[in-house]
Amino acid sequence: MGEKNAIPPKDMKVVRRLTFNTNEIKNKFIKSVLPSTLQSMGKEEYEVRRMSHVWMKSYQKYNPVPQRL
Repeated sequence: MGEKNAIPPKDMKVVRRLTFNTNEIKNKFIKSVLPSTLQSMGKEEYEVRRMSHVWMKSYQKYNPVPQRL
């Protein structure tokens, strides 16, 4: 079984909600943060949401994107 199949569909929502400018950055982030945090569902899912939020904030700080109205 591939690792991709190991991610429960519920958690894929978290991944899908992250929108980055490039797939390369997105994949690097997902590979570094998600595998360890998605091993179980409860607290870890919250951690993924929190970490992705923190990461997005720092990413936007150095790569400003125009805000959608």
